[in-house]
Order: sequence, then C-alpha cells, then structure tokens
Amino acid sequence: MGPHPERWQGPRRIHGQPQRVQAALTCPHTLITLPETEGAGEHCHVGAMSRFHQSTFDWLDTTLTPATQPTS
Repeated sequence: MGPHPERWQGPRRIHGQPQRVQAALTCPHTLITLPETEGAGEHCHVGAMSRFHQSTFDWLDTTLTPATQPTS
C-alpha cells in the first residue's frame, strides 16, 4: 500500500465528491453508485469492475441508440 496507508481507508475519503461533480456538470450525465456489496469497497473499485463495465455499456447503449431506428 505504500508509505501512507491512511490515504486508503475506503470511500469516506471522497464522501460527497461525486455528488459535487454531478451538481457542477451542465451536460447530460448519469451518476452511478456502485455499492460495497458489488465489490466497490475495494481500492479504486477494483472488485466492481465487471459491474462498472456493465453500467457503462448499458449507458452507452441508451445514450447512443437513436430514439427511432431508420426503416429500410
């Protein structure tokens, strides 16, 4: 962990920061919170990478898919 293990005491170190970033955004966005029960309690959410990827690809599918599909 390196010489400063107190830096890695879990998500409390960044408590509220995602919400502050969300509040400052002026573009379309989605805040996704990954719970510890899905592995997000690990450093850098390493335990929840598959859940993160699924959320990201679901968001991309929703965001990049046109509302109506062109007919051929």
